[in-house]
Amino acid sequence: MGSIAYADITQAPAPLPSAKLEKLKPGLSLQPPLTRLGSGPGLILITTPEIYDEKLTQRDDSPTAVLKWAEEGYAVFQVSAEALGSDIATVFEQALHAFKYCETCQPKNKVGLVCESSLFQSRLLDGC
Repeated sequence: MGSIAYADITQAPAPLPSAKLEKLKPGLSLQPPLTRLGSGPGLILITTPEIYDEKLTQRDDSPTAVLKWAEEGYAVFQVSAEALGSDIATVFEQALHAFKYCETCQPKNKVGLVCESSLFQSRLLDGC
């Protein structure tokens, strides 16, 4: 068994990252992880057009879904349901490409999927 590395509590903690949401295309954006570790696995987040907004970080005093997932340590590729169009595979390819070149997305070979749009859940399952 390997040894566990603990943070030095006599030192100040690493600052929280302040990475900004990057708009890639209309309806597609990338948010790096917002944790002290500074890296995390990729997560594709599909939202409704009403929820998707690159300018908002809070809604009704709560963080938006993309911000909340980034605070949990994920590199988040946010997709508006409208941006899915008819070719879901192309959007997934764009997400994987974005994660490949995102330095803070680690590991590169694992990606999660969260769909907040019930209208698109069946489309996603049919396309898999």
